[in-house]
Amino acid sequence: MRDRRFAAGRVAICITGLLVLTLGMYRLYELPRVGERPAQWALLAGLVICSGLLMALISPIANRLLMILVEPVRRYGLWAVAACALVAFSGFGLVAQYVLQGFPNSGDEYAFVLQAETYAQGRLWADVPPVVDAFRQYRFFELGDKWVSQYPPGWAAILAPAAALGLPLWVVTALLGAGTLFAFFRLACLEVSLQTAWAGVIILGTSAFFILNSASFFSHSLTAFCGILFALMGLRYLEKADFRCAVAAGVCLGLMGLTRSYNAVIFVVPFAVTLAMISGRRAGLVWLGLGGLPFLLALLAYNHQITGDPLTGVASLNGGEPFGFPASESLRLTVKRLRELIVWTSPILVFGYIVALWRVIAQRRANFTDWIMPLTLLCFLFYFGDGGNQYGPRYYFEAWPFAILTLAKAADPLLAGAHHSRLRWIPAAIVASLLLQLSVSPGRLGLEHRVVEERQAVYNEVERAGLKNAIVLISGKVGSIRPMPARDLLRNGLNVNDRDIVYAHDLGERNRELMALYPGRNIYIYSDIPQMNASSERQSSHSGSLRQSGIR
Repeated sequence: MRDRRFAAGRVAICITGLLVLTLGMYRLYELPRVGERPAQWALLAGLVICSGLLMALISPIANRLLMILVEPVRRYGLWAVAACALVAFSGFGLVAQYVLQGFPNSGDEYAFVLQAETYAQGRLWADVPPVVDAFRQYRFFELGDKWVSQYPPGWAAILAPAAALGLPLWVVTALLGAGTLFAFFRLACLEVSLQTAWAGVIILGTSAFFILNSASFFSHSLTAFCGILFALMGLRYLEKADFRCAVAAGVCLGLMGLTRSYNAVIFVVPFAVTLAMISGRRAGLVWLGLGGLPFLLALLAYNHQITGDPLTGVASLNGGEPFGFPASESLRLTVKRLRELIVWTSPILVFGYIVALWRVIAQRRANFTDWIMPLTLLCFLFYFGDGGNQYGPRYYFEAWPFAILTLAKAADPLLAGAHHSRLRWIPAAIVASLLLQLSVSPGRLGLEHRVVEERQAVYNEVERAGLKNAIVLISGKVGSIRPMPARDLLRNGLNVNDRDIVYAHDLGERNRELMALYPGRNIYIYSDIPQMNASSERQSSHSGSLRQSGIR
């Protein structure tokens, strides 16, 4: 009886503590700059302290909580996983529609949307708008008479059917996010017990990192899905030597390469080395290549149509990707990405991954999947891009499920029923990391919602003013939490001439060219005016100044 009262008291304390932590984190994320780069070291330190306190608090009842967590998969098996994927799809859709408001929240995302709409029209490129300087964007630009995205065609080709049907494009990303969780479970079941695989799915799918990327228009949801299917087919080929598995792995790798080529290289290297080292599996290199060959040919053909050179992508004509030898700048970016990974997931998971990787290697249980995360960290030392507007360190998104898989392999002996004195801390770590992610996510979602609202202030102001048949020039950056330049904010679609309200850059004296192009329209200039609540130091509202230009 005393033990039950003690356990009930602990549960009550945990629930109360979780609610307090969730409310506290939500309020914390409402403060200026919290969650942004200048404040992330302080936020990281706070999360580390909270992680330690949570582990200490729940340690006596962690085993019981863990048994409750895995009970659905014990009782219902794959039906529980399917239900989880359905709930995840609904959750990602709700976040996409109501938190992110279906808004392409970066130049990258909008370039993907325009590219998908182009393909939906049965074309590979759009027509260059007149006075193109007034409509120039960061990731969508002109090559002669072609207006194209800088990105390979894979992701846009997947989005295009939804665009052609008039469906919201976030349906595709939400579906891929849910599919990734289901595929991860099937992959994990090849390596660990049913219960451990289930715990991995829950931990993977409850971080703000995974939720927001699965609700966005970034291409990472597709490449993560392809990456997991590639690993699943690869492991099956190593086990059964069935050439169809190797071909299927090649197909997944090919679609990944048609979307994010650098990630495909990272994924294929450890698998190719594994095949080469096993005499009875070397033929898999041929089957793998055959599966991926059609996608390589498609990419070469696409490049030839757009740039005139099969080996030259669109990005190469716009300065190319920022590759280089590791230097102090790339080390700084790597530290920043790792710091963001901790903040966007959990300190327990990131630091625990280091221990888990060492343990799996020491026990000689590592396979090619365990090397994907370390190789990703290494390869992005050669990449000097910071990712721009993003939800967490998005360059690590494809590899993060494999870090969770390595963690699952290290924790599996305990969840599978074995008892090891050295592993007694694992239940507390699993439950604490899950609770921490659940408590932090609402605050992070609230912050991203406010960022999206700020960036749409110009469109809301135009709607409130009731403007018709007008040109709106966006002058300067918009937003105070995470200011966005005008080149990322022009939302005119593919055909500028069909718009009732045309958004453009302020070209100064050259604005007369716009007047000549659109006779009879008034020109307005929008400039951003953030307003702060001095008493609470919180962002209370965000509006801008919309004034009519004197251009005639």
